[in-house]
Amino acid sequence: MFAEEQKVDESVKISNIFINKLSISSQKDNLFDISFVLKNGDGAHANSKTSIELVDSNQKIVDRYVSPKIFTIEPNSEATNNFSYSAPFGLSGDYSLRLLVVNDSGIPLAANSLEVNFNRDSSFIELIPDTCFLVSSSNNENKVAIDKTLTLEKSENIILSCQIKNNLKENIELNPVYETHKDNLYGEAIDQKYQKEEIIILADEEKSISLTIPTVLSSGDYVTQVSLKQGNKIYNRMLVKYSIGERELVKIKNISLDKTSYKKGEEMNLSVLFNYLSNKDTSLKMNVSVLDKKGDVCLPSFTEVAPSTSTFLSFKKELELDCNDPLVTIKITNESDELLAQKDMVFESIKKIDKTLIIDIVVLALIVILVVAGIIIFFVKPKNKKEELKNNQNINNETNN
Repeated sequence: MFAEEQKVDESVKISNIFINKLSISSQKDNLFDISFVLKNGDGAHANSKTSIELVDSNQKIVDRYVSPKIFTIEPNSEATNNFSYSAPFGLSGDYSLRLLVVNDSGIPLAANSLEVNFNRDSSFIELIPDTCFLVSSSNNENKVAIDKTLTLEKSENIILSCQIKNNLKENIELNPVYETHKDNLYGEAIDQKYQKEEIIILADEEKSISLTIPTVLSSGDYVTQVSLKQGNKIYNRMLVKYSIGERELVKIKNISLDKTSYKKGEEMNLSVLFNYLSNKDTSLKMNVSVLDKKGDVCLPSFTEVAPSTSTFLSFKKELELDCNDPLVTIKITNESDELLAQKDMVFESIKKIDKTLIIDIVVLALIVILVVAGIIIFFVKPKNKKEELKNNQNINNETNN
């Protein structure tokens, strides 16, 4: 039996990131254009994503959306960001739109919120969340609430059942869309093959629907987001959490650096946040290696003891050569050198200018110079010719006199 996941020590400050000037640039029905300024203090954060949580008046999260864009947050940086969010149709009333910047382990790095309002008429599709439950394909008697984690054996699938009501005066066709991620909604996307399904609901009909969700074959924790769509309209997004095989004893939650580019001889400040899920008090070993974007070794691999009673370790190491866009690899093993967890993270600088862009700028500058020179020659030369003719005429007149 595994212990509860360790809580992150509140005294550990993971980031100095702030979301400022959060605003809605425009709203058309359920489509929002959102603008905000992301400001960071010390520390670089890779594998970051932007996420939306829509919260009702009872503080219940009714929708989650994660932007697919992955980015690095530079230290001491400030940047304006814009993106679009499509909320599910069928919502009505006031909600809190919570904007988060998270890492790929789902740890919030920054958050801000504002109030939004939805107007709904009677023509909508209503999925009743309290009626939803999960079962495994091999045991349909053991029902699990949709907000709980379903434990599966390999090769088992998940069946999601819900009650749905069509308030429209016409028949509709819904298409489920599935998106699976490792560990959480912000983690690595898993490429899964899903069979296209069609759900027909008659006008004014209320019925139970069941969806078979294919699962991943490898052991681990997974999340599948299930969206019910009608064309471009999204009526619901639901999260299905499941675990296959033995749970991972160690999870690396965050890796951070102080910069994304270093000179030879500079110190690299590296921090690692992890969780240990066993009751057994044992010493773990953490191996750290750092390469640059060319694959050269910036920092020789080193190993440190990582006590299971701690969840946060930091290191200061001097680099042996210049290191741009560092690739940091963390491996955690037990006393028997059995690999328990590994995480790779690239801290790619967003400040560098592409070489092709520099070439384009130089070419454009040369074209502008040539055009300006041509204009000058065009206007100046005739004037000089005219003066030359006038001078020649004056000389001739003087000669004749």
